[in-house]
Amino acid sequence: MNAFMKKVTAAAVCAIQVVTAVSLGTTASAAVQETSPDTIAAGTNHTLVIRNNKTLWAAGDNSYGQLGVADIDNSSGVKVMSDIVFAEANDNVSFAIDSKGALYGWGYNDMGQVSSYSGYKVTKPQKLMDNVVSVSAGADHTVALTADGTAYGWGSNKYGQLGMEENSSKNNATVIMKNVADIAAGDGFTLLVTKSGDLYSCGLNDNGQLGLSNFKDVSTPTIALSGVSCVEAGTAH
Repeated sequence: MNAFMKKVTAAAVCAIQVVTAVSLGTTASAAVQETSPDTIAAGTNHTLVIRNNKTLWAAGDNSYGQLGVADIDNSSGVKVMSDIVFAEANDNVSFAIDSKGALYGWGYNDMGQVSSYSGYKVTKPQKLMDNVVSVSAGADHTVALTADGTAYGWGSNKYGQLGMEENSSKNNATVIMKNVADIAAGDGFTLLVTKSGDLYSCGLNDNGQLGLSNFKDVSTPTIALSGVSCVEAGTAH
């Protein structure tokens, strides 16, 4: 699997915001370094679209700068960046990875889920890390995977979703686990697949979303399943 493989959820209710400005793909195609098929990522009230020329477009609510442009809403679609191969959105945050592996983030930053260098909102794309192949945004924490297989997390750690015992927020990138092949961030929890195919989970578990056969929160990544190739997370599953 190419390092820039992107699992895209095509949320039609959000996608209609940008249909007049960009051409949306009909499948969840892979965004790779050499080519970038049309692909989308949807937050609560905003949408990101990568066109096949690798330009990133955004539409919808911009109350927290999640469109990455001037501080106004946009219903027709506006160009944000170029040379983008991977997009991610959740709630009021946005992330993008360019073809060189540079990770950019913007939007609501009340828990440091975007950046440690800005206030409660980041209104323009801010470079965060290099050598990144994937990023996943939870409600108020973020997980990124670098080319060497290291998973980093930042933002809220209220439930141990950053894989640390301390119950505090971290607005600087902190290592969660190494030897990782895939990541997913839910609302208050994190899932990680190792290169050997083991699924680990940590964080909020009030609905059993960690897959550990109990309902206890876990602050240390704990193995939940073997023989796994990839993973995705919902709000509470």
